[in-house]
Amino acid sequence: MHVGMIGLTGFGKTTRLRERVHSVPRLVAFDPVVTPERPRGQLDLPHRFTDGRACAAFIRARPRPRMLRVALHSADWADFSHVAAACLAAGGDMIVALDELRLLCHQKWNAGDGKGVTAFKAHPWVDWLFSESRNYGIEVFWTAQRPEQVGRICTSQSEVFEVFRVAELSDLDAIRPRFRRADFRAIPHLQKFEFVTNGD
Repeated sequence: MHVGMIGLTGFGKTTRLRERVHSVPRLVAFDPVVTPERPRGQLDLPHRFTDGRACAAFIRARPRPRMLRVALHSADWADFSHVAAACLAAGGDMIVALDELRLLCHQKWNAGDGKGVTAFKAHPWVDWLFSESRNYGIEVFWTAQRPEQVGRICTSQSEVFEVFRVAELSDLDAIRPRFRRADFRAIPHLQKFEFVTNGD
């Protein structure tokens, strides 16, 4: 199951991600937001790396351990590709958590119409995680402020959405059919830590 947590900054999506992965025994996290207030990252995992090769080597050195809780503190695509490949090799009953998924996506420009950005495309390894990882027993949990900035494959391949307050409902067009009308209309009025979901 792939789960997306969407909402404005400060309304609780990363807190919700922490709750979801708190007791997950096999977790690999893309956790790029390290601040003075949170020097151990948003998810505070016991093993942390800023280099993708070192993180991947750590994962590969522990084939299918009962416990694997490791974070990559980097927004570099090359770093992420090494770690994603290591997750494929490790496989089986693993969750990959992607906080601020937009950092692994890039803008796709359409210069011909004079309007600038028309779409966002995810890094190829992100596309792979969302489209193929179920075959390897890997689930993806992710957060984003705006779903339109994470690539269409990311939203189309996710089954469950937990949506906190979003200012522009047009940002949610990609997932509008997943929600009942009443729930969808409530999104702009949600308070901090409140969310609506299409899951159980």
